[in-house]
Amino acid sequence: MRAVLWGALALLAASPAATVASALDFDANRIEFSRTRIVLNAGRGSAALTLVNRGRDTVLMNAAVLDARADGTADRDLCRFATVERPLKPLAAGETEIVRVALLDAPGEVESLCFLRARFIPKASPDSDTRVTSVLAALVKVFLRPESLRDVDPIERARSDLKLEKTAGGRMAIRNATPFWLTLDSLEVAGKPVLAPDARKPMLAPMTGHYEFDAPASSLVEARLLDDEGRPSNPLRWNTEQ
Repeated sequence: MRAVLWGALALLAASPAATVASALDFDANRIEFSRTRIVLNAGRGSAALTLVNRGRDTVLMNAAVLDARADGTADRDLCRFATVERPLKPLAAGETEIVRVALLDAPGEVESLCFLRARFIPKASPDSDTRVTSVLAALVKVFLRPESLRDVDPIERARSDLKLEKTAGGRMAIRNATPFWLTLDSLEVAGKPVLAPDARKPMLAPMTGHYEFDAPASSLVEARLLDDEGRPSNPLRWNTEQ
């Protein structure tokens, strides 16, 4: 009898290594990803990332594109805008595979968000009847960008359209008035971090997303966003008295 142990989904984050965007490690296996996020421009029809199996075992990859909730987390439902070409494929040790996400339906006037979920199951060996197989899955953000926004830099747009506002309850809020999904990499008030280092990075939906926090009067607020490559931007700054 062979048992399968399902692990938690891992949302990939950027790696400090220059040649690898991120990697997923489990048992004696290591899967390297060329990107932690995919930007799929509507005019191109598809976009891809590269996987490399650096482990010792052949793994079975099972990929799908999932929908996103309003708070920027992955849903269980399939995304209606995009799908994966060749979603089921073995990946031998040392093998490289290109995973391509294809557009099914054009997004509207603002950017849409989906998640590429890639599950990896080590291949069973003939003498491993009682072995427990660990199965892990990774999530890669997929940004579906309208053709009208193809040449617009989300970070530069945020410098004018990411607003600092005071809420009715007296708290401060960063509101996303851009047509892009924005990811807060860090947030500081008077030099003190608001986001915990290991916390999920807040995502702000286009035109409506906001993030509330407490700040004393006359404080400098500094935020960094993640760009299309998953790298922190130069800081955006506001003063709470503005």
